[in-house]
Amino acid sequence: MEVWPSLWQHWQAKSAVEVVAFAPKRGLVAAGLENGEIQLWSVETGQQEGLSLTGHDDSVESVAFSPDGALLASGSWDNTIRLWDVQSQTAIGVPLTGHDKEVTSVAFSPYEALLASGSWDNTIRLWDVQSQTAIGVPLTGHNDCVTSVAFSPDGALLASGSGDKTIRLLWDVQSQIAIGVPLTGHDRSVRSVAFSPDGALLASCSNETIQLSSTTQNLFAAYINVPHHNHHFNMSMSPSSWHKTLQNGWLKGPHNELVLWIPATYTAAPYHEQLVAILGRGITQVPHLKVDKMVLGTEWVKCYTPLLV
Repeated sequence: MEVWPSLWQHWQAKSAVEVVAFAPKRGLVAAGLENGEIQLWSVETGQQEGLSLTGHDDSVESVAFSPDGALLASGSWDNTIRLWDVQSQTAIGVPLTGHDKEVTSVAFSPYEALLASGSWDNTIRLWDVQSQTAIGVPLTGHNDCVTSVAFSPDGALLASGSGDKTIRLLWDVQSQIAIGVPLTGHDRSVRSVAFSPDGALLASCSNETIQLSSTTQNLFAAYINVPHHNHHFNMSMSPSSWHKTLQNGWLKGPHNELVLWIPATYTAAPYHEQLVAILGRGITQVPHLKVDKMVLGTEWVKCYTPLLV
């Protein structure tokens, strides 16, 4: 695991952070808060950019940047979606309404001025970003809340995950018609869906499982079990051959020796090689462990005994 100097010693907000998203090529992170606000933060400086974006009346559960990073969409438990101009940090037009319940997920199409949204009302809606109007009728087919929506890399297909434990693979964006039958395999609510870069596979995750499905054949492709109670996790660490093993909270050295015990409170989300920053909940500080100057020994059970003169 590469250990970098901490970008932010701690990240402080007036309310719990519900969701974050990176802006393409702009060095910004958008954070949706439980109090209905949205904050933009600079990745380079770790400072908030401007004032909080306000307009939602309830928790912001989803944020997404447009492909060029110029626009930001937000979905809220106030049943609405809002569009924001990132440069001026102002709301564009009026809230997009049409969902009867909380909005859980928003996603921009890669190439067209389209926005998709999923909701607790079990439907998906498509929106014209330019006119800020709904396109067609709500997409129906799920029997429980829509938890996640994602466009394929070419923008032609839209996938959705639901609390009914299924994935709709896929919705044809042009005709707004579901392709094939719902994909099953998860035994709990589907939390998230994402396409592979080439669009050939769709990944979906539930509480303890990840499923890969073929987008060309609308068939199940692979199934990965990830038990949530097993926190064993190995990674290489710089500057030497250290590795971090999250097993009972112990940090271990290259020879599997016990080095440092970390309470479970601070090991909920370990580093990985693509991690740039961690956002804390509320005013909670994020611990940053540096091992390059750690003084180590082998006598774990011995106490210091002063030399008697």
